[in-house]
Amino acid sequence: IIQGGLLEGGSEQGLYEVTNVPNYIIGTRRMTPDGRVFRYAKSGGICYTGQGSAIVPDIAFAGNCVGALEGTATQIKFGGKTFGKDALKGGYITIYGNPLYNDAALPNNASCPHRLITGNNACVGQDIEDASKADPCVITITGHGYTTGDIVTIAGIEEGGMTQLNDRQYTITVVDENTFKLDGVNSTEYTGTGVTGGVCTKGDLTLDLDGAVGVSKVADKQFCEVYYNIYSNLRLGTLGTESFAGLAAAYVSGANKYFWVQTWGACWIALLAGETNGGEYRDVYFRY
Repeated sequence: IIQGGLLEGGSEQGLYEVTNVPNYIIGTRRMTPDGRVFRYAKSGGICYTGQGSAIVPDIAFAGNCVGALEGTATQIKFGGKTFGKDALKGGYITIYGNPLYNDAALPNNASCPHRLITGNNACVGQDIEDASKADPCVITITGHGYTTGDIVTIAGIEEGGMTQLNDRQYTITVVDENTFKLDGVNSTEYTGTGVTGGVCTKGDLTLDLDGAVGVSKVADKQFCEVYYNIYSNLRLGTLGTESFAGLAAAYVSGANKYFWVQTWGACWIALLAGETNGGEYRDVYFRY
């Protein structure tokens, strides 16, 4: 029984098979007739069949959302991000900030919402090559493909550049195929020069959540951390304090491999002590 999703163009992958390309959505659940449960995973390093595969938190990005959120919102938007459709599905989002609640009975920053990401749209950003100190500000992106009247979002400009442009939406007027103006934006007094690391997107990255944000009001430009699926970066655990996903169904030789990891049911670990007979009913733990 497989619960999850076969990727478009993917093919059935055997339980003990390791591949270089993905066939299922990361986190897809698989149950065998004897009741064992496996999850589809991506490796961040070597994984063994007799030692625990550790969960290594993998942050997709951290930054401010676009606009304010009502407590009933089940979507959250970000500008300047590039992700394929459902690349973040099965991941998580944590929403931080102050003020986080309007309800005086709830302490600020003490109960940050955490939500499962159930899907996301496809969003493609373009690297910004330059931004002028002018009225209006002119952005350079070779072959941008935009049209006058488009609404774009700028994000990711690093320290030293004109960071005041970050996390805002702009209506644009096209100058030519490589440049466009940000309508109504006078950047002559902005600190910094040009851009470093900036990305421009037409439209926002929209994350679908498994439930409402659930707070009275989330402030404009609320800071968030977005994590990939917890099965997207597994590797051999070497510390007793690590969190383990389970046991790899087959030996994984290194990073960026796709495989099944056992999370439930009968298993054999640390096969280093001779015959199994007589060793049942013991307390066991992952060898590291």
